[in-house]
Amino acid sequence: MSSNGKLEQTKLNCKGKKPETKPANKKQRADSSNSINTSMDDLSNINTLLENMTEGYGELREDFKGMLKREEIEHLIKNTVSTIMNTIKITMIKTIETKVTNRNKILNEKLTGLEFENEQLKQKMSDLEKKNTPSQ
Repeated sequence: MSSNGKLEQTKLNCKGKKPETKPANKKQRADSSNSINTSMDDLSNINTLLENMTEGYGELREDFKGMLKREEIEHLIKNTVSTIMNTIKITMIKTIETKVTNRNKILNEKLTGLEFENEQLKQKMSDLEKKNTPSQ
């Protein structure tokens, strides 16, 4: 520092030559017409692929709309099982009623036969009693 309070800066003294630098290499563009054609072909291919994907997506969306949802499937299964169970129930009731009716018919026939036999036996007993009792 100097006496007046200012900083003194020393001056650099560069002597010599400036180092040689290589000139910047500019990249050459490929043939612009060939590059444009290739880019257009690429864009056309990409556009075609995108259209195909869009069509496929639309078809999948329509197919998905036609699919049944889980709740609908569960509802259909429950209804089907209920219908089957009701049909089985009705069939079993009819079968049981038929068997009960047939059994009642058989028992009524047997009862009628027993009543007839009972009446015949009563008649025989009455006849035997008349024979065995002395006439007065």
